[in-house]
Amino acid sequence: MEKFIKIIYVSLAIVFLISLSGCNEDSVGEAWEEVAANDPEWQGEYYLRNGGKPLPLLPNAEFAFNLLKNIAVEENGANLFISPISANIALSILTNGAGGQTLTESKSALGYGDLSVTEMNEYLSGVQSTPLPSDKDDPVVDFAGGIWFDHTLPLKPGFTEAIKTYYQAEPENVVFADLATFEAINKWTSDKTRGRIPRIVEFSQDMVGCIVNTLYFNGKWATPFRPEMTASEAFINADGTKTSTPTMQSRQITFVYRGTSFSMLELCYAAALSVSDKRPNYSMMLILPNDNVPLSSVLDALTPEAFNIVQSKMALYDATVKLPKFTVSYGSELTDILAGLGMPTMFSSPDLSALSEKSFVLSGLKVIQKAFASIDENGTEATSATAVSMFTESAGTSYPHVNFFVNRPFLFFIQENNTGQILFSGKIEKL
Repeated sequence: MEKFIKIIYVSLAIVFLISLSGCNEDSVGEAWEEVAANDPEWQGEYYLRNGGKPLPLLPNAEFAFNLLKNIAVEENGANLFISPISANIALSILTNGAGGQTLTESKSALGYGDLSVTEMNEYLSGVQSTPLPSDKDDPVVDFAGGIWFDHTLPLKPGFTEAIKTYYQAEPENVVFADLATFEAINKWTSDKTRGRIPRIVEFSQDMVGCIVNTLYFNGKWATPFRPEMTASEAFINADGTKTSTPTMQSRQITFVYRGTSFSMLELCYAAALSVSDKRPNYSMMLILPNDNVPLSSVLDALTPEAFNIVQSKMALYDATVKLPKFTVSYGSELTDILAGLGMPTMFSSPDLSALSEKSFVLSGLKVIQKAFASIDENGTEATSATAVSMFTESAGTSYPHVNFFVNRPFLFFIQENNTGQILFSGKIEKL
């Protein structure tokens, strides 16, 4: 695999899963499927996150988890960070131009098999309609879409209108034989990702179309980590070696799930209170497998259904949290993995009859994603860019205390809280 290193009024979470090596792997799957709360004194709804009710499953949740799992298999032992929703949106834009088997496969693989193309577009329009910050401390959550097609391929009015209406993007006619076109695409991407992803495409005389989706998040902690509390501590890497890593520390009342195989903790971002429950819209969720539970077992057994149920079982605790500060950059070509997730025709012999007024045959279609995340005492900055390139032949209550020390390999997901939409996901095995 080549290396290249944001909803309807919603919330965001980053999930970290940490583990040590060696254990009974069968227990992990049982833990995800049998997620009864293990702390009897906190059974009342008042103390449970979301009132103890799991969120409804989202149509594209399966896609998000499957994408992470498949990339993790190929990137065994390496850190990774991706945005499933960015890839989903970019491919959904192209799906608007598909017909026949290509359309059927693509909608199904992306999670919209039971929806019409219009219903898919309406759903994703809602996903991208995040509220503008009303306060300087509100998290910034920004989606953007850029679409460029060669001037020799006039687009069908239906395709163009759908993209303008649902994705707030204006398709541009360009000359892909001109190097300036690629520089313009890369500059657009760099601007939308605040300079974190300066390049997403490389020059090719055979390119005839390019769809880019970007997602940018920047949020401050509701309870910041005090810099003077940050100290070097040992992080146990996946291979058992230890790395001295700057580790942040805080103590706060927050939601925690304590299970027989893993624990989960929520860290809230500042401001942006949800209208429905007066809680911060955006959070980071950390999942810490217990001793002797390997990272791969937790990820393999992870399902959207179980993930939602575990979150509904979280109860309030007085938690001492230790979390390493880190930066991760990752990039990869996702073409083969996406084809293997149920849309092979899109990447072999796609029917794009609903895209252009002119008949054309693609010799190749490539999907590349790059992503960046930085977690420190102030908060979190995360961004991603996904390029689909087409080619032709040419408070006051006392709570039980818990320690939550993140000092071992972990996975992390960025999700919005009210619906559970997965935005980013990643894996850290060494620091």
